Amino acid sequence: MKELVSYTEALGRVLDARLNCNVEKILLAQAVGRTAGQDIVSNDNIPPFDNSAMDGYAVVSSDASQAPVTLRVVEEIPAGAVPRESVQPGTCSRIMTGAVIPEGADTVVPVEQTLSDGELVTIRTVAPKGQHIRRSGADIARGDVVVGRGTRITPSTVGILAAIGAHRVPVVRMPVVAVVATGDELVEPGEELSPGKIRNSNGVTLAAQAAAAGAVVLGPFVARDSRESVQEILDDIEAADIIVFAGGVSVGEFDFVQEALEKRGMETIFWRVRQRPGKPLLFGDLKGVPVFGLPGNPVSASVCFEMYVRPLIEASVGMEPARLSEARLGETVKKKVDLHYFARGVLKSDSGDLVVNMAGPQASNIFSTMVRANCIVHLPEDRETIEKGELVQISPLTWRSI
Repeated sequence: MKELVSYTEALGRVLDARLNCNVEKILLAQAVGRTAGQDIVSNDNIPPFDNSAMDGYAVVSSDASQAPVTLRVVEEIPAGAVPRESVQPGTCSRIMTGAVIPEGADTVVPVEQTLSDGELVTIRTVAPKGQHIRRSGADIARGDVVVGRGTRITPSTVGILAAIGAHRVPVVRMPVVAVVATGDELVEPGEELSPGKIRNSNGVTLAAQAAAAGAVVLGPFVARDSRESVQEILDDIEAADIIVFAGGVSVGEFDFVQEALEKRGMETIFWRVRQRPGKPLLFGDLKGVPVFGLPGNPVSASVCFEMYVRPLIEASVGMEPARLSEARLGETVKKKVDLHYFARGVLKSDSGDLVVNMAGPQASNIFSTMVRANCIVHLPEDRETIEKGELVQISPLTWRSI
């Protein structure tokens, strides 16, 4: 094991540990946010029949090749009804939006372009063949793949699946992610602060990030700064598919997490990455369970979750890796060479170009910049100065719009 690895190497090793989550079927109404476990194919044409795009009259186009023309109305067809009469030259059917086009009709004249008089209607404009008719299968044809394997199901996806009659849908099982914050100094968000204490923001933040990434969250737990406490927590999270610790992985006198994990049989894959924030990042394999030891600093923990834990969760449910975007740097940035920087940025569109600026101070104790940021800016390891106007790579933060 190398003591220090690059960001690219570290991410590659994390993705090599992706889980093989099985596929289960769930009710469509419960599927938002889940990932399709296989291609979902339509057994029907959508729309299932030729139908009217307008309220109006279904006519034979040869009758409406000149205007005005007066036709006899043979029936009224509301949506959901089946036409009883065919349309012959000299006749028409009054039809509502979404209703089945009757046999013989090949165009629809909007009601606004007609004049009704009892059983007769005058067509006041020429109507070409096929006007205002939505053809069967124009949206989806029978046999089309509607949702591909590995696709995250959204509200609009649910709508199209409902249209093809998918009552139960195959999705990938959500991995169970255990979140453990560490430290004697931690109190819960609802508690008053006493001297030397801080509120446990890591636990709730990482749990929220895990849920947003598509995981079932176990915890968050708190392990105190003792070997016994860490061991007790490990007993409580044996059902986890992925374990995420925050804190306790550096070189302090009370950093017991790595020691406790290795005592349980964890193989350390890497510890420490050439990056900022998050240099003391631990990743290992505990009898087939990927384990992350994130830094205890809230900015470092949150950023490292997005850069490493989220990609593992998404890969484990079959999603394709997110591609980095590019933007022009809106300001000159200086950094330490030999470290890959994850800078908190604000990405905006400027006259059609994407421009990114720093979200504020980049010190790892300034968590407010995570709130302002809508992306992570990748500043390459081998550079010391990145000039204004240069192209840089960015990772959008999924909970913020750009």
